[in-house]
Amino acid sequence: MTGRPRHRTSAPVPPDGTIAPVTRDRTSATVSGDHGSAPGSRDRGGASGSAEHGSASVVMVALIGVIVSTTAGALVLAGVVRASHQARLGADLSAVAGALELRDGGSASASCAEAARIASANGTSLQACSVSGSDVTVVVAASSAVWPQPATARARAGPETSPT
Repeated sequence: MTGRPRHRTSAPVPPDGTIAPVTRDRTSATVSGDHGSAPGSRDRGGASGSAEHGSASVVMVALIGVIVSTTAGALVLAGVVRASHQARLGADLSAVAGALELRDGGSASASCAEAARIASANGTSLQACSVSGSDVTVVVAASSAVWPQPATARARAGPETSPT
């Protein structure tokens, strides 16, 4: 093949290297796709193919929108769950601290003050504190950056009661 120019044709090149001119028979053209396009051009399927031109872009934009919306929803949910866990942890620790203060001889107000200090140290705020006998019950709240209402949790701590 050296010395011969390379041509893209549908018919084999004769051994002498000459190429016959391409002729088209206009009477045998089909309605579905041959509108006089250049030889070698891609047929996109006629009228139905041109209506779908660019539809992949629309699908991709919609898919990206779904992914962004799902990610945003997941981040909001993660923020709310984090606030809930923080509130539960703060409530548990505050109630235990209050009960230990009460056990060590502190008053009910000193017990609630200790519970408020521990709640604040854990990023929560003490909403309510009550002492009943040797039990301390607290309600704390933890705010979330992505949700308007704070997460609240309630906990009780005190000596173990025996079943009667």
